[in-house]
Amino acid sequence: MKAILIHGGAGSFKSEEDYRNHRNGLREAIERGYTILLDKNSALEGVIGAIKLMEEDPTFNCGRGSVLTLKGNIEMDAAIMDSYLNAGVVTGIKDVLHPIEVARAVMRKINRVRLHFSLQTRNRR
Repeated sequence: MKAILIHGGAGSFKSEEDYRNHRNGLREAIERGYTILLDKNSALEGVIGAIKLMEEDPTFNCGRGSVLTLKGNIEMDAAIMDSYLNAGVVTGIKDVLHPIEVARAVMRKINRVRLHFSLQTRNRR
């Protein structure tokens, strides 16, 4: 079974029209991502396709629709990780329509991220 999940961020809508536009954008992003997932058999490509559509849509708080900083600038963050624990992250990026593509480029350039978890217990007296 293949599936794709996305979220449209957190916030509120100023009007019923804003809500409908946001919902339609989510539907389009899911459809694009799922189509890519099926065509390329790649979850990573499907996710990136969905995110790129959202970055192009001013309805979402990413890419074109980013909220301005206090200084009136657009600064964006993006992160991506694959099933091999390769990860790419960018923060405060400017003047780019698709920050997710920059995060992917970072992921390709670095070695695998190794996650280490430890559970510490205390001796109770």
